[in-house]
Amino acid sequence: MAEPVVVSIMEFSGDPDEVLGKMKGVEEVASRKASEYGGISSTIVKTDDGVMIINFWDNAEGRHKMGEDPEIRQAVQDAGMPPPNAKGYDVIQHQTAEHVTA
Repeated sequence: MAEPVVVSIMEFSGDPDEVLGKMKGVEEVASRKASEYGGISSTIVKTDDGVMIINFWDNAEGRHKMGEDPEIRQAVQDAGMPPPNAKGYDVIQHQTAEHVTA
């Protein structure tokens, strides 16, 4: 796995279960296309007022290209989702936990 260069945080307001339900079609397209643009991983969490998606990318350009991809944009529109509040940050340090087995 490539080391992440950028993390993006997208927030969607609303009932988390409703937002997750709307996201199913978007998730299908996004999971198929993410590697094309340097996507490394995606984590979806419930927040106090909706859903947050945390994505790691191996390059900043890919993050933007994914957001501009016509198929992604169409999936978001078809799902009736509002544009997310999205921000990107440069990764300074990234660690993963190692699990030692005996």
